[in-house]
Amino acid sequence: MEGYSRSSHARYRCEYHFVWVPKYRYHVLVKDIKPRLREILTELCEWLDIKIIEGAICPDHVHMYLSVPPKHSPSFVMKMLKGKSGE
Repeated sequence: MEGYSRSSHARYRCEYHFVWVPKYRYHVLVKDIKPRLREILTELCEWLDIKIIEGAICPDHVHMYLSVPPKHSPSFVMKMLKGKSGE
């Protein structure tokens, strides 16, 4: 069973491609913001046991291809990555 991850109760291969954009698709993800955003997203993924397969931060959008444990729903992952966990 190659390519599958393992937790204490399951073997899984839950991979999602997330894309999100800033409001009005403004080009705000540049200069100092881009490396800091990369750090934050990497730390969040490590904290949630999510593996980043691929990712790209463009000036007007973010792409992330992630391997997510089945205990996290795609909507929960997006809320955490976008910083809306308190709602």
